[in-house]
Amino acid sequence: MTNDCRIKKIEIKNIKGFENYLFSPSQYLIPNKPNLFVAPNGFGKSSITTAFNSLLKTKIKLSPLEYREQNFDYKPYLSIITSDEHGNDEHVFYADENKNTINDVFEIEVINSPLKAKKKSLGGGNSYAVIDIEPLIIWNTIPKRENMPYSVTEFRKTMKKNSHIFKNLNFLFSNKKFICEFKNKINYKSFELKKRQKILREFKEQLCTLSSKEIKNFENIDITTIQSIKELNDIINLIKKYSNEIEDIKDLYIQGIQIVEVVLSLPSTKFNNIYKYYSYCLEKEKFKSRIKNFNNAWLKLELLEKKGKLIAEFPNPSLISNGQRDILVFVAKLLRAEVKLHGDNSILIIDEIFDYLDEANLVSAQYYINRFIEAFKEKNKKIYVIIMTHLDPVVFKSYYFKNLHTYYLTKSQRKPNEKIIEKLLIYRNKKENKFTDEQIDNISRYYLHYNPNNYEPIDVFDRLNLNKIHTKTDFITYIKYHYELYKNENRTTEYDPLAICCYVRLKIEKSLYDRLEASNKDRFLDCYTTIEKLKFMEELGEDLSENYYLLNIIHNEAIHCKNNTDNYTRLYSKLENLIIRQLILSI
Repeated sequence: MTNDCRIKKIEIKNIKGFENYLFSPSQYLIPNKPNLFVAPNGFGKSSITTAFNSLLKTKIKLSPLEYREQNFDYKPYLSIITSDEHGNDEHVFYADENKNTINDVFEIEVINSPLKAKKKSLGGGNSYAVIDIEPLIIWNTIPKRENMPYSVTEFRKTMKKNSHIFKNLNFLFSNKKFICEFKNKINYKSFELKKRQKILREFKEQLCTLSSKEIKNFENIDITTIQSIKELNDIINLIKKYSNEIEDIKDLYIQGIQIVEVVLSLPSTKFNNIYKYYSYCLEKEKFKSRIKNFNNAWLKLELLEKKGKLIAEFPNPSLISNGQRDILVFVAKLLRAEVKLHGDNSILIIDEIFDYLDEANLVSAQYYINRFIEAFKEKNKKIYVIIMTHLDPVVFKSYYFKNLHTYYLTKSQRKPNEKIIEKLLIYRNKKENKFTDEQIDNISRYYLHYNPNNYEPIDVFDRLNLNKIHTKTDFITYIKYHYELYKNENRTTEYDPLAICCYVRLKIEKSLYDRLEASNKDRFLDCYTTIEKLKFMEELGEDLSENYYLLNIIHNEAIHCKNNTDNYTRLYSKLENLIIRQLILSI
């Protein structure tokens, strides 16, 4: 997978409620930015989470309850289709019960709630339930303690003369970061080739022929041959990264050869075990430093080694608030994800945890996600952060990310026959440059809010192909026609939900205007928004229906629709809700 590849599609089959689901955004998922997956409860967000959470290194493994209809004959399948940034050069990576090629490209972590109900005994056969937090396993199997068995004295014995030119590199061999990076980034096995062995042997023999003065000043040491070895140059750069004690270029190559030969003298299994233990130590320290920054006197995570596992234990949830508990759990899981995800391409799925945080903790959680993403960007790695939610960010102003990308998982196939109201609502956006500022204000005042006076920009509307509504009378007739379609459950023509919202707003505001005395009507019309008009009526002592406030959420969102956005799916879903329908028809 090249650096310009993107996730273009996700396909899921026979997992929980999904028979065959294909997620296909208009372009592709954006890496290193938050991606919000929005769908109502009952859609199947947990089916998506389960699909990713069930991936093992070699296959998908579901629990019996996670098969579609609990039928083992329905074989689970998950695929990720990638493409370049232009949508071309597609590649399919998939997982089923026999194979997992997704693991070849993506590392995956899922964050969901670890809360569970736990029974506590009161004695005498009585018990009660409490909310408990499951300990978080950071490292599943702690590796056996291993260290590099390095001795410069032993290494010098391999030289017949001038062995002191090889310095004591214990400061590098005891540096866990150096050893892990060496293991990950250096192709040291290439030095086992006979040709390479010959080059190293001849170079060491050359060192044995030099005088003490030549050795001391690195005179007459010819590094031409070894300088051509790419892997040795990689080692030189690594030494420079972790040490400034070795400055002379010839000295660097000499010590690089020592490092290669010390590592190759170890059995492969021994070096692999050392690497596993050092990796564990580094990740443990990273997690400890992270929770140290997060912990305070009251919110504490304890990092413990128990039964061969590294575990983060949470405080007793009964001693902290729900908000403290939720943010603590979320941050701990986010830190674990940062510890576990090392690949160039990773996917992090956050399963509806955001939906239950209060506003302060929502801000905190988003701060930590931004830090999490920045850590990957600094390493030139891609992380696809997917946040599952049932809260539409257009309505619930809970998300404060600078670069949030929102995807609606339920795409309605319903569309009005013509999108004339959508055109009007989009064109009045100043960024579209379709209307002057004065025209925008007048369209809002006379068309989108109730006003008994007239305004008819016929020429402008005709130029923009809005001729069906180029007079105010035409506009009201048009939206009322769609309202009548909405009322008729046996309709044969699809209604326009944006027209319904326009009509609902006008109907509400007209009913308010008609209740006013003449002296207050102009002041009412000067109120800029429907909410301001409602508050004005309340100040006059009017007793208003709560339905007006509830419906304001529906029509206000719709009338502020945007270009290049699905402005219909959410609205059809809301307008077909039985309670909302009842509210609309009651005004």
